Amino acid sequence: MPHSLYDDQKAESAQRFAGLRDLHRRYSDQVPRPPGLFLQRENDLDRMLGTLCVLRSYLTSHGEVSPMTDAMAIIRVLQEKHPGSAAFLEDWLQYLRGLRGGQVQPPPAGDLYRSLHEFMSRVLNGDHDIAVEAARPRLGITVGLIATESAEGLDQTLESLARQSRPPDEVVVVDCGSSDRTQAAVSGHARRLPLVCRFVERGKASEARRLVLETATHEVVAFIDSETTPCPDWLGSIERAFLRGDNVGLVGGSVLHWPTGQGSLLETYHEIFLPQTT
Repeated sequence: MPHSLYDDQKAESAQRFAGLRDLHRRYSDQVPRPPGLFLQRENDLDRMLGTLCVLRSYLTSHGEVSPMTDAMAIIRVLQEKHPGSAAFLEDWLQYLRGLRGGQVQPPPAGDLYRSLHEFMSRVLNGDHDIAVEAARPRLGITVGLIATESAEGLDQTLESLARQSRPPDEVVVVDCGSSDRTQAAVSGHARRLPLVCRFVERGKASEARRLVLETATHEVVAFIDSETTPCPDWLGSIERAFLRGDNVGLVGGSVLHWPTGQGSLLETYHEIFLPQTT
C-alpha cells in the first residue's frame, strides 16, 4: 500500500475515533434524543457489542490486539492495561456474559452505562492509567399495585415481587372495594414485602393510582396490575434505565399476553397484530 494512502486512512481513522470520543463525552449523563418528547427502545446486547467493535478497531489500529481478538478477551486486555478500572470492567464482562447467554444477571453497577461512556471517551482520547470506578448507586422504588376482586392473581403478583433480584423498597396496594380474599392475600406476604395498604371505592382506578402517588415515599413509582407476573429483573431493569441518563422521565417494557383456554377478543388481537408476544 502506498505510504500516502496509508497516511490518509490513518488520519481518517483518527478523525472518526475523535468523533466517537466526543459522542461518549456528550452522552455520559444523557440518553441521546431528538428534539421534543420521544420514545427509545434499548437493546443492551447490540449496544455492548457495538462498543466492543469500536474498542477492537481502536486497539487494533494501535497494535495492541489482533483483528480477531474475542470480545471477552478485549475486556481482559483492558483490565490489565487499566487496573484502576478493573472492577468496572468486571461488571461489564459479567453483564455481557449474561446477555449473551440469555439469562441476564444484572450488573452490580446500576449506572454501568455512565461508567462505560466515561471509560470509552478516555480510551479514545489516548489516556493512560484510566481509573473509572464501579459506582453502584441505588434509587428508591415504590411499587403501586391496584387490586379489584383479584385475590388469586394478587397473590401471584406479590409472590413474584418477593422474588425480584432487586427487591422493592415499598409496595403500596390499593384495594378498590374488593369482596374476595384480597386482604388475606396481602396479609400473607406482610413478612416478605414492605407493604402499605390503602382503600378506595369500587371502580375508581384513577383515584387508586393517585392514592399510590400520594402514598409513595420513594422517588420512582412502578405500577403493575394485580394479575401480572413481572420477570425477576423487572425492578432491576427499571432502576438501571433511570440511572442511565438524567433526561430519562418514563420507563416501560414489553408485556407478554398469556393465552386462555377459551380464547378472547384480547387474544385474537394479539394473534393478528402482535404474534411475537402470544
